[in-house]
Amino acid sequence: MIFKWKLTGWDALNRLHYRNRLAGIHCRVALLIFAAGCFISSSQTVSDSPAEDAVRAWYQIVDDGSDQTHLKEFGTVGQGPGPLEDAYQTLAPTLRSQMSFSEFFAGYRGLAHLSLLQSHSMPGSQPDSAQVFVEEERTMALEGVPVMAWFVGPVTVTKTGEGWKISDIKDVKPEDIISALSGGHMPARLDAMEVAMASLHCNGTTTTCTVKTKLLPQSTAARLGRVTVQTPEGVVSVSLAKLHDGIWVVLETKQETSSPEK
Repeated sequence: MIFKWKLTGWDALNRLHYRNRLAGIHCRVALLIFAAGCFISSSQTVSDSPAEDAVRAWYQIVDDGSDQTHLKEFGTVGQGPGPLEDAYQTLAPTLRSQMSFSEFFAGYRGLAHLSLLQSHSMPGSQPDSAQVFVEEERTMALEGVPVMAWFVGPVTVTKTGEGWKISDIKDVKPEDIISALSGGHMPARLDAMEVAMASLHCNGTTTTCTVKTKLLPQSTAARLGRVTVQTPEGVVSVSLAKLHDGIWVVLETKQETSSPEK
């Protein structure tokens, strides 16, 4: 049975009003979605590397883990060792076979909170293995004293039967923040071009190099930079990452062109 409704002038007006309201709602929803998408794209870096995605996912598990045993005087902090236990179980089997959970947990003694500040894929990746550069910020209690520390270094990620898993974290070590107190070589490390030139051994009196281009962050939130240098051997591009304290570290040097004489 088919019912046919005859619209009166009032019904048609209400129907038109309803459609206009619905169109307005759809428009507002679309704008909200667009705005949310813009916010996400501007605040998060979308990775096309499964190894890097695996590292970020692992740090999300660790995030609220804490060593409550050494934080008793501060009350309940974080979610206790649970997230760290979960993170340990998601490590590559080869790493877990070499390191017990007790040994793993000892590396986070006094931990109250851990944040991943940045992560970037490094050169030399293989089909089944890759390295990801990370910088961590840890809030901890050492001998009852609240402190903040930063750790930096490459994480090795391996492709397993269950996907990409972290297989080595031993090279993630505390940043050298003591050298900053004495100055010395520190000013040069705060300059991306100086760091790039030094990595190519261009700071000596016998090697002549010139900076051709530089692409450096325009905001404090951005971390990556690139400097192209003309060397006697040709043009080399240097990719760098800026740490939380302004120090630049080299991620990759790549030979773009060779010298005509080579």
